[in-house]
Amino acid sequence: MAFPNRLNAQFVKVQDMRYGENPHQSAAFYRDLDPAAGSISGYRQLQGKELSYNNIADSDAAREAVKTFDAPACVIVKHANPCGVAVAADTLSAYKLAFATDTTSAFGGIIAFNRPVDAATVEAVTGQFLEVLIAPSFTEEAKAIIAAKKNVRVLEIPLESGANRYELKRVGGGVLVQTPDIRNVSLDELRVVTKRQPTEQELSDLLFARRVAKYVKSNAIVFCKNGQTAGIGAYQMSRVDSTRIAARKAQDALEPARRGCLQ
Repeated sequence: MAFPNRLNAQFVKVQDMRYGENPHQSAAFYRDLDPAAGSISGYRQLQGKELSYNNIADSDAAREAVKTFDAPACVIVKHANPCGVAVAADTLSAYKLAFATDTTSAFGGIIAFNRPVDAATVEAVTGQFLEVLIAPSFTEEAKAIIAAKKNVRVLEIPLESGANRYELKRVGGGVLVQTPDIRNVSLDELRVVTKRQPTEQELSDLLFARRVAKYVKSNAIVFCKNGQTAGIGAYQMSRVDSTRIAARKAQDALEPARRGCLQ
């Protein structure tokens, strides 16, 4: 792709933020003149407190991750990273699997779905403390249940696939520009280099883990099984440390299941 010699960008102010990433920083939210379809900038807030700088940043991460899946999916984000992701037959099952990945980190998280949300799902989700709940739509019964949690921010974002033309990253005195990472690898592109051939389920999980890892800050390690994350390691300078964290979280997630089998 050819990049222009001069890059001009215009944005429309949406709102001032109470503060930025930290309380001593000022902040505001601006929208593209021609925003990408299905992006966080197109949200409609149904209820809850005003969105903060970190709410919008984390909601964007959750929304971008969940919309990459074709099956009903749930993504839970905390501090810019997914802490639980799952696909299932319906939103309730996807939420339960995503939450089980890391129940501690999910506390106060952002929860996003890629399907309309019903009353049963909202009933389960409101059993935990959360900051923002995102879905393409909510049934009237679901809205009535979530209304009791007045501080929970509820956002409707159309289920559309779109991406920014450019990704921008400010650096001192300039800006780095790149195209968005919207490419998903298919089974046909995989080349097996091990003696043992992976099963179809293992290959499916590999592609699932790769989609999740794209939204985990480097070094990114994702353990998963049967369309559910088991452990996620992120934000470490060493990939060895990220692997240790992911492995420990996977062990913690599996321990309740082991106890259940013994009872």
